[in-house]
Amino acid sequence: MIVAPGACRRLKPPYPYGAISISFGETLFNIRTDNFMLGLTFLAPLAILFLNILLVFKVRRILFERKWVSKRKTDNIISSLIFRMNSSKKQRKSHISLTLTTLAIMIQHLASGAKTVIGIVRPELVPYALIIRHRLIDLGMISVPWIFYISHPMFHEKTARVSSFT
Repeated sequence: MIVAPGACRRLKPPYPYGAISISFGETLFNIRTDNFMLGLTFLAPLAILFLNILLVFKVRRILFERKWVSKRKTDNIISSLIFRMNSSKKQRKSHISLTLTTLAIMIQHLASGAKTVIGIVRPELVPYALIIRHRLIDLGMISVPWIFYISHPMFHEKTARVSSFT
């Protein structure tokens, strides 16, 4: 943080009486980070989205190459088709998992960016935006590992039925 004198401000309703916020006034050399943080807040989700799209294309290319090699090596058409069906089902589930996890990651950034925009455009609505932002950040932080764990096929083992004739 840039050196600046701090001040306690009383928060307006919907916060209870006595709730405060620490803010700062004149900074050293009058440097403000609001515009930088606003740009960073919206640049981070776009970077995450771009990198995940890039990852999806790389995974597809690797799976395509693996299918092509397995098709050449095997003479059995049925085993090749079974490999394709299984990998495409896993691939589809992996893509869905990656998409849901990406959206969950972006919730936190978009909530912070929306609060910053509201602070610039309509400062009187900042107390309400803070209430919503904190809940959305908590939701995003909690949901990312759960969504990934529940939706990704890597964490689900196939159950095999064992039959015995005795």
